[in-house]
Amino acid sequence: LEQARSWADDVPADGLYSPPAQLHEPIALEQVLAALQPVLPETATPADAAPAPPPVPAAPPRVFTDHTAWSLVDEASDAPADPRAAATVATPEPAFDTEHLSLVDLDAAAPAGSRAGALLVLAGIGGPDALRRLLAALPSGLAVPVLVHMRLDGGRYGNLVKQMARVSALPVQLAEAGQRATAGEVHVLADDIGVHVAADGLYFQSEAQGISIAALSAEHSALVLLSGADLAHVGPALDLAAAGAWVAGQVGEGCYDPAAATAVVAAGMVAGEPQELAQVIAARWGLDDDGDAA
Repeated sequence: LEQARSWADDVPADGLYSPPAQLHEPIALEQVLAALQPVLPETATPADAAPAPPPVPAAPPRVFTDHTAWSLVDEASDAPADPRAAATVATPEPAFDTEHLSLVDLDAAAPAGSRAGALLVLAGIGGPDALRRLLAALPSGLAVPVLVHMRLDGGRYGNLVKQMARVSALPVQLAEAGQRATAGEVHVLADDIGVHVAADGLYFQSEAQGISIAALSAEHSALVLLSGADLAHVGPALDLAAAGAWVAGQVGEGCYDPAAATAVVAAGMVAGEPQELAQVIAARWGLDDDGDAA
């Protein structure tokens, strides 16, 4: 209160209010209130009553000034003598650029391809039936692209696309070199198609060695080995799992060639029937059976 009173004379004033000239500080609260009341016609007044205060002078016309430049302490010499108050005034406020802070910016600052994830399905002999059951149980609107790499005698991948499209809630298409992998779609990869990582995701390319598991982002990917998966993929699959990927293997009577799938299950990975694995995958990406966000 003492500090406020000492600064009172330095506070800029405007024309919105002019105190009565007859009043001088210090004044009582009753006097201020009485001065602000309209003057009533004079009536019989008791002898001991105080005389009515003079009317309040009319305020001059309003003058609107720029209040944004006001400051209680304009000059360093006007700073309060109290050192604690001075320390408070001098403390700078932390500056945060909230206008440019967004999840998009944080994503853009991440290393190129760090979010280039996918659901990779590996299969072979007996794989078409297992793949059919897996895709039939996956919900629409999956948050990542589904890549299918399956060895087929004769390379009839066009027929495989047609068969899977009949049961899948996700669009199914044959991957082509130069095409970008699209979230929520199934891409069937021929033997000579691989993937490479770009800043905005995964792209297909002609690759004599086929699919490269190591190209996927472990944190945002899942890998399923179905019947007939190549044993050569077991090592890279486990390496991806060690880096944070979700890896699973098919089990059950419908697994005609269980060698690779059994190997990853024996290493501690998830085991289940194709439709069971599909349910876990849907839950992993926050989707329910209808493809809606859980």
